[in-house]
Amino acid sequence: MLAAAAGHDMLADALTRVPLVRMPPVIVNYGSAHGTHTLAPIGQAIGTLRDRIGPGAPIAVIHADQPETDFSHLFTLLRDHPDAQMQTDPEVYPFAVGRSLFGPLLSPDTATIGWSSFAVHWLSALPKGPIGHVWGDMAAPAMRRAFAQRSAEDWQAFLLHRARELVPGGCLVVVQPITQGNGEPNLRVLMGWLQRELEDMAADGMIGATEFSGMTIPVHDRTAQDILSAFTEGRFRSLTILAEETRDLPDPYWAAYAGTSDVQALSAGYISFVQTAFMPSLLRALDPGRTDAFARAFSGRLLAGLRQRVLEAPQALASPLATHALLLQKDL
Repeated sequence: MLAAAAGHDMLADALTRVPLVRMPPVIVNYGSAHGTHTLAPIGQAIGTLRDRIGPGAPIAVIHADQPETDFSHLFTLLRDHPDAQMQTDPEVYPFAVGRSLFGPLLSPDTATIGWSSFAVHWLSALPKGPIGHVWGDMAAPAMRRAFAQRSAEDWQAFLLHRARELVPGGCLVVVQPITQGNGEPNLRVLMGWLQRELEDMAADGMIGATEFSGMTIPVHDRTAQDILSAFTEGRFRSLTILAEETRDLPDPYWAAYAGTSDVQALSAGYISFVQTAFMPSLLRALDPGRTDAFARAFSGRLLAGLRQRVLEAPQALASPLATHALLLQKDL
């Protein structure tokens, strides 16, 4: 995944800091999705806590995401993947919570350590009104301001509920994409291509006007200042910043292409990324009466169009990827 390198040093620091005041310790994966991109950090957390509490003691891992998340895929991955700690540690107990990250997820003073990577830039809802673009950060200025307002409200709600859920002294690491330093949105080329493909599909009647107008991916990349603005008094509620870092991550698909010149592999990487990260949002905008066969045809045509664009004009579609990592600790 694009965000794999960010935040792991902060997580290592957090795992040595948290007091083990609650047993068993509880690791919370805020924004688990299907689980693949969080195997490494959650495994890191399990390993460090195991070293601290010794063998045989239970460790709970709570995976939280939207109710629409395919939790069956997640638990199959945890059962079968060789890097999943359930394979080697029978005292690791996984659970799932299907609720919005911007509301309460756990009872107070429950989470020992929290991890969230590339999840909190998703919005609780789209702003009202015609948006006009698949990527809100490329919409008209008034709509971009509406996205920013919704994002600010969601960020404060996320922090408020995490402050309530962490044990005293508990830590939270949050990694999220941010707007690039020059103000440009991430993924500009990719989303421009996606917009044009959807426009073509609307123009020739494959999708209706209402479907097309609803195809906006509900995300907003904050600035680093947006993220820190909640902490103007040094902390937010009971949360204090211990560390923060802005980093540009390389595009792994483009880096591999630079070494191999394999444009087919480059295309396959980007298509997989779009299919996993964004296709569910687009499919939800289809008319409820559309059949599964139509949804497959829609996805196939959209991805085929993107694939052809990559083959004809190979370029880095996610580089640099500007990110921000934040380490927070709840007051003791």
